[in-house]
Amino acid sequence: MGDLGEVIDEATSSFNESKKSVLESFINLEEEFRSKLEALTGDFAAVTEEGNDKLSTLQDTLDITSDDAITVMREKFMEAVNELYNSTEGLIESCSTLAKAGEESNKLLDEKLAEVVDGIVGVFDEVDKVDPALNEVTSILG
Repeated sequence: MGDLGEVIDEATSSFNESKKSVLESFINLEEEFRSKLEALTGDFAAVTEEGNDKLSTLQDTLDITSDDAITVMREKFMEAVNELYNSTEGLIESCSTLAKAGEESNKLLDEKLAEVVDGIVGVFDEVDKVDPALNEVTSILG
């Protein structure tokens, strides 16, 4: 049985060496896995930081661009309001001039109409003066 004991001892020794080799491989695999996981975590953190930086830059750019657009729109609006105001001033001046011309024409028309009415009244006054003589002539002639 000595041989069997030796075979069992050799098998146990071989098993223990294999077990030790497998454990060392698992330890090496665990260390490599940890190293790769740490590298991956670091890369992910770098990508996340870079993404956040780009997002922040994009947000700043959008803020500046929208502020610029609002400023341009405000300036265009003020220009349009000023143009409208200037146009309105000219229209108001024209209407004022037209109103003055209308008032002056009205005065002239009133004066001329008054002269015509005065002339007609003068004619009636003259007819009234001549009327008794005309009535007398008509009665004599007639």
